[in-house]
Amino acid sequence: MSKKYEDVGLFIDNQMIYNFYYDRICQVALSQFQYQNLPSTCDRWFFEWKAMKDGQAALCVPDGSRELMSLGFVPFLDEKQTAAGQMLYNAYGYPTGIKGIGWADGDVINGRVLHGAGYQVTTHDFVVMYDNMGRMSMMNYIDMYARLLWECHMVIRSNQKFQNIPYIVKASKDSELTVENFFQDLWNFKPVIKLNNMGKKADNVKDANIMDVDSLDLRVDYKVIEMWKALKVTWAEAMSMLGITTQFTKKSQYENSDQLEMDKMGDDLSLCNRLMRRVELCNRANERWGGTEILPKGDLSVNLSPMTEEFAKATQLPMDLVVGTLQGMGSDTQINSNNQTNISDSYNNNQHVQLGKVENT
Repeated sequence: MSKKYEDVGLFIDNQMIYNFYYDRICQVALSQFQYQNLPSTCDRWFFEWKAMKDGQAALCVPDGSRELMSLGFVPFLDEKQTAAGQMLYNAYGYPTGIKGIGWADGDVINGRVLHGAGYQVTTHDFVVMYDNMGRMSMMNYIDMYARLLWECHMVIRSNQKFQNIPYIVKASKDSELTVENFFQDLWNFKPVIKLNNMGKKADNVKDANIMDVDSLDLRVDYKVIEMWKALKVTWAEAMSMLGITTQFTKKSQYENSDQLEMDKMGDDLSLCNRLMRRVELCNRANERWGGTEILPKGDLSVNLSPMTEEFAKATQLPMDLVVGTLQGMGSDTQINSNNQTNISDSYNNNQHVQLGKVENT
């Protein structure tokens, strides 16, 4: 049985809005790349999660095993390596020894906090990968864009709410609670609103005297559609960080074709920045373990995830889908989203990458 209307809290927590955008960007980032012929002992999601979170990950064979694992890592030299005078890093800044790191105490996976000593493996057989050229975690930038999107969203909500209560209200002490309840009912769209007294003079001093209430009309213009476009620009920038170009960026943000082409080139570089690190990983893994029982065929490869309609929708904001539906119905509404994302174009023509070669499909 549902609760009574007045008992139902319909307010949205601000943290929920931030978490929504944070999770959306993470989901897109974790879904970008697909591996072919990755051994069943490896987990693609965990590998990508570690690369995104820590800026680095590794394929490794734990000591005493002949099975490949996909883990995070920390640079590490055991006593034997240290006694041999081995350096922690080689001339190019890559670790010469690592310890494989699986889940760690305090990690949050699927909304669940993991507790315990964590999962660590000792290995002397490994290939490391950095998520990007800067060898940095993506989380700071994901957090930054989630905050920017939250900020835009909150401005939209404020403007929309002021359409319902566009007033600053001054009331006497005796009528304060009644006025507060009045606007609370108004904000919650209650169909019937009662006041204790509607006359010019209250018969009871405890009743509200509506004439004691003064209000200032803020005359807040409806700017939701315009501000929604600002939100979409911020979302397009977040996608650009991941190397995904949206049609909104092309149609709405620029008129100068040279500037647009330069920005598109920047998106391609952002994508290749992360994609080529994974191509290099596959090449090194095939060179190291190809033809052995670990990678018998030596055909590990990576490419962009298939540009399905589902993935294309993941790169869009929910309002875009609503607006597209309204426009498709031939509505007379003046809403114009200018973001009809084209599946084949929103992911840089779905470049196919395998073993270091880039082929347009």
